[in-house]
Order: sequence, then C-alpha cells, then structure tokens
Amino acid sequence: MKRETRFLCALTLLTSVGVAMATNMGFLRNSPMSRFNSRDHELLQAAFLKAMNDEPEGSTVTWANDRTGAGGTVTPIESFERAGARCRKATFTTKVQSLTGGGEYSFCKTAKGNWQLVQ
Repeated sequence: MKRETRFLCALTLLTSVGVAMATNMGFLRNSPMSRFNSRDHELLQAAFLKAMNDEPEGSTVTWANDRTGAGGTVTPIESFERAGARCRKATFTTKVQSLTGGGEYSFCKTAKGNWQLVQ
C-alpha cells in the first residue's frame, strides 16, 4: 500500500472513529503515524480540524510535539461544494524520526459536522 494511502486511511480513522483504532492498525507499520503516541494523534487531529474549519486556502497549520519530535502540517488549498456539502482539498505532511509522509486529499463535511474523505 502506498505511503499516501496509508496516511489517508489513518487520517480518516482519526477523524471518524478515534485515535485508538488508528494506533493499532498494522498497515501503518512503516508510516510516521505508526510511531505517533496519543498526544501526537491529538495534535494532528486538532491541526486538521483548525485548518479545515477555520483557515483560508494557502494558510498552513503546523503542529509539533517537542517531546516526541513528531510534527507536520495541514494546508487547505481549495474549497468546493459537492451535493450541497462544504468540501475542501488540503495537503498534509507528517514526520517523526527519519520517516516522512503526506499527500493531497479531499474531504466533505457531513450533516453531523464531521469531515469525510471523498474522491
């Protein structure tokens, strides 16, 4: 599975079902997120929500955990609508130790207010 796909799956899990499941997923074995602790996941999720809910296109939200050396960025790059839902495309980076990851993904906001991955 590609690194970007792993990151996307993990981010989707984080934003929809929580940190505990994403932490234990075997397919994350060689990704930065496989080394994240619960605080790293919380910081990533907070950056994701801030970027997607509050920031204009091109504004980067950076997160870092000084204790673990983990960090990354979330940058919204486009807003659009799909079937009446607010949607955004964003670029992501993650790093910890010598591992880096990231990619570009689109999400739409559900009626319940959660961001859901879309193609």
